[in-house]
Amino acid sequence: SSESLYIFILIFSISSFPSTLSAKKVIHKEFSCDENSKEIIADGIIVKFKDSEQIAATNILNETSIHNKLSKKKNLKFKQILSGSDAEIAVKISKLQGNKKLKALARLEKLKEVENAYKLNQVFTIQDDHKLTCKELKNILNEYKDSDEIENIEPNFIREIMSPVSLNQDLSGSYAEDQAVNKAWGIDQINAKTAWQISKGAGVKVAMIDSGIDYNHPSLWGNIWVDNQNVKDNNYNGFVSLDDADINANGKIDSDSYGNEIQTSFNGNIFGDYYESSSVESPEDGFGHGSHVAGIIAAKNSDSEDFNGVASEAKLIAIKIFDNQGRFTSVTELLRGIRSSIIDGAKVINASIGGSYYSKLEEDTYKLADSLGVVVVAAAGNSNSNNDYQPVYPASYETVLSVAATDKTDSIASFSNYGESVDISAPGSQIPSTMNNQSYLAQRLPLNFVKNITEDHGIWLLSGTSMATPHVAGLSALILSKNPELSPSQVREIIKNSADQISGTKQALHGRVNALNALNLAVSFSNDASVNLKEVANLIFRTRSNRNKKFSSNLSKNSLIDTNLDVKDETIAQILKAINAVDINLN
Repeated sequence: SSESLYIFILIFSISSFPSTLSAKKVIHKEFSCDENSKEIIADGIIVKFKDSEQIAATNILNETSIHNKLSKKKNLKFKQILSGSDAEIAVKISKLQGNKKLKALARLEKLKEVENAYKLNQVFTIQDDHKLTCKELKNILNEYKDSDEIENIEPNFIREIMSPVSLNQDLSGSYAEDQAVNKAWGIDQINAKTAWQISKGAGVKVAMIDSGIDYNHPSLWGNIWVDNQNVKDNNYNGFVSLDDADINANGKIDSDSYGNEIQTSFNGNIFGDYYESSSVESPEDGFGHGSHVAGIIAAKNSDSEDFNGVASEAKLIAIKIFDNQGRFTSVTELLRGIRSSIIDGAKVINASIGGSYYSKLEEDTYKLADSLGVVVVAAAGNSNSNNDYQPVYPASYETVLSVAATDKTDSIASFSNYGESVDISAPGSQIPSTMNNQSYLAQRLPLNFVKNITEDHGIWLLSGTSMATPHVAGLSALILSKNPELSPSQVREIIKNSADQISGTKQALHGRVNALNALNLAVSFSNDASVNLKEVANLIFRTRSNRNKKFSSNLSKNSLIDTNLDVKDETIAQILKAINAVDINLN
């Protein structure tokens, strides 16, 4: 059967360390812009200096010739990128108590170790009172890119929410007004309901780098991670009841109970600093995109499974870096959001966001998350283009799982990006999920309405790779809930090697996700570093010279031990159980 073949493929392709899959091959887009254009592509400049001792000794960069020169250019200001984020994290941890505080401090210590390895303390932003024009950016970069004092200099590129594709732009089938047709068809397509017999994602935190979350949506609030000592968590399990979370006894969940608001000065606006914002009072989602993403990951509906998320027992962490109109943010603000996710204990990050230009700092940020055990999943893009030649970031980075969108016919959606550098695909066309009925998107997309949950909270249809990505983030939570010892690279390979191949000329390299296959592989996978599953699989393959023959069901322990491989008994049992369960046809 095809399911059995996936088990065999996994044994071939996964060894404990390192990954056996080849690197993504993309053509990075060089920074260029029309000097007469008013398009905003960056929020200042990022510079990484070489001499960390000098930076530490001077505290500011007054003794650096680069700093002196740049400071005279339109009063440019330097700021260490971690300084503001460190202050936010310090405030955050100070509000915690007991075990939560100890865990956050331990995560901070590990985070600092990795950041020191990447020399992030040597990275600064350069900004002006006004936004630098394209010409100014290019002049500064060209003047200092070869400096002996600088390791890397680049624009602080903007990143945007992957804007949902309107229904009249989504050519993947017609819009059906029948609410029964608009159930969460993607859940069925990826075989999630059967997978729920194995795992529903319990205990795994999934962070969403997005526009926030609708805390009062009945389908969401039970799965939102608690980060406030004033909220009673009577079962000590990270979840609260509506009554417990209603601190002010006003019938609503109070917005300062959950999530993080990341401060950003892009376009001169302050979008928030955790719970003390001058323009946005909380991480609550006024735009709608983050709430829709959240529902695909972990909605839980009491009346029907048809609108449940992929991982309905996972915990959602809202990291809000976009304002209530979904306006763009920058690479440095993404760094701060990811650091906050790590401190909060997220094991999966959903990034339904993107931009066109490569950033070394951003790539290092996602490598940092990967090295700390966090699976990052990102949207491939909605421009119907090949990411091999027109990359989208962060999806095109090696340590990020890139996701294309499929439609109800199980083909790549008409709007979706594609290419060999796109790792996987998932349902993303006309996906129903949670949203506030008064949100920015709901007010502008009235035909996308599906049904009310309450007067203010409903189910809405959206299309885009933004909707495909949380299917994969939810699947990652299912996998890690069942096998929490897996590394991010192992999770990525399990997802890719368990996928169903789909038809069409535009494809993601590894097919469309299959939740049941992935969980079966995750359950049987051993993380024993002494075992090289690839060698074991190659041994089995070599013993069958005729590829037209099926594997017989009499593989023995001795046939493996005779190779003198360091394979433990229990691991042999796992391998034999997986292979001998059925006959596998190599063709």
